[in-house]
Amino acid sequence: MRWDFPPPPPGCRNPVIRSFRFRVICVAIVACGGVSLAWRSCSESAQRLRSEPLYDASRFRLSPLAGTGIINPTVLQFGPDGALYVATRFGLIHRLEMERTPEGYRAARVETTALVAELPNHDDHGRPQPGVRGRLITGMAVTGTAESPVVYAVSSDPRVERPETDTNSGILSRLNRTAAGWRRSDLVRGLPRSRNDHAPNGIALEPDGRTLYLSIGSATNMGAPSEAFLGMSETPLTAAILAVDLERLGDTMLDLPTLDDPARPGAHDQNDPFGGNNGANEAMLPGNGIVRLHAEGLRNAYDLLWTPAGIMTIDNGPNAAYGGRPRGHTARHRHQAVEGGESLTNPLYFIPRPGLFFGHPNLARPAPAAYAARPGLHFLDSTNGLTRMPAGPGGSHLAIAAISLDGSLTLVTFDRAGLVLHRRVLLTGLRGMPLDVTTGGGAAVPSDSLWIADMGESAIYVFEPVAGQPFPASRLSREPVRTLMARCLLWWVPMRAGILHTARLVRARWASR
Repeated sequence: MRWDFPPPPPGCRNPVIRSFRFRVICVAIVACGGVSLAWRSCSESAQRLRSEPLYDASRFRLSPLAGTGIINPTVLQFGPDGALYVATRFGLIHRLEMERTPEGYRAARVETTALVAELPNHDDHGRPQPGVRGRLITGMAVTGTAESPVVYAVSSDPRVERPETDTNSGILSRLNRTAAGWRRSDLVRGLPRSRNDHAPNGIALEPDGRTLYLSIGSATNMGAPSEAFLGMSETPLTAAILAVDLERLGDTMLDLPTLDDPARPGAHDQNDPFGGNNGANEAMLPGNGIVRLHAEGLRNAYDLLWTPAGIMTIDNGPNAAYGGRPRGHTARHRHQAVEGGESLTNPLYFIPRPGLFFGHPNLARPAPAAYAARPGLHFLDSTNGLTRMPAGPGGSHLAIAAISLDGSLTLVTFDRAGLVLHRRVLLTGLRGMPLDVTTGGGAAVPSDSLWIADMGESAIYVFEPVAGQPFPASRLSREPVRTLMARCLLWWVPMRAGILHTARLVRARWASR
């Protein structure tokens, strides 16, 4: 459409131009005010969601686990003996026997083992560091039988953001509970970790117990070295999920092969496989195939969950100002530092088969051959712990619960093909650093209860239905969510009208020329 305007009177400025400018300025002021108020409204609603626990108190109950005294829990899982196993920030593993109380649950008996915490530490040159006590445990899986529980735990150097952190410090251990006490066997040593907080993380076991999957965090933020990650580059085993053949490994201990460190004399470096020396002594895959790459390009997947459709995980996306992408795609760009970076979401992935690549660049490995499909679900905040919910009637759907660092607990339901059917926020407002979540188990603990390890609060929380109704059938209060949506729509309508009106004015102005 062409708009025709009458010519201006002689000697006068075009009144249409004045009208056009005036209207554009007015619309711009209204739009900016709308954006500002909408942003403030959204921020207030988000703050309310984070500061006030949201759940229907008539249907659900949130209570702290009493009688534990556990400091900095990181991962937790119920074992085949009905006890709750909890690993901590500095390597202790607690076994808790539960009893029900009117207020919730209480640990009637606590049994603690320090076998993992007693593992020796080294610096990044491989030199023993007896003064560094404890081990960081961020991955654990409990299996075995009620009479003989077995715990798989992966630990690493407890130091974070320190240049002397041993970047080959990861150890996969197996703990057997016997009549005489706990017995530890170290299975794989020399697993890599970053100098920041990315480490060997989640563990998942196949039901037959023959293969163990282990997540290894990245050594960088977005693929290139940076100051925030203390200049470390990616190594051949970082930013990946490894598969360990437990059947072939048996009761032997495997030390991962490393490069020949030029700073250490001899063909076999002293104190190997420890001391990554910033990549000069980096760990590599063994030639026997007992440890192999299962998936690549996962920046920092904290927890792994085995399902019949494959491994499920949530990958923690990068953060702004923590480091950027490599300047190129060849190995010569591997050690070039790139600052900056951006904050991205946290995608949930199904890994149906080995050999897939999920996006995080690692120039220490050959270019990936197969790219994975896009995720069907994203979390805005760092999301770590995953657990599978009890199967519903017929078992046709898969439901999982995920815990995020913003204090929210989310329920996600999938169909058999892995497509998301429902996503529901169960709980918000946890104020510490919730890292892991698991479902209940045993005679004293119902299977539809959710147990949360909060490292920041040094607490374990229990979230369960009061009336025994399963979570997928529950109706939760969504008033704050509705309020947030209503406020966004309230300001989106006038902003959209103003934008469209401005566009019409601009088109009319250009058409009149």
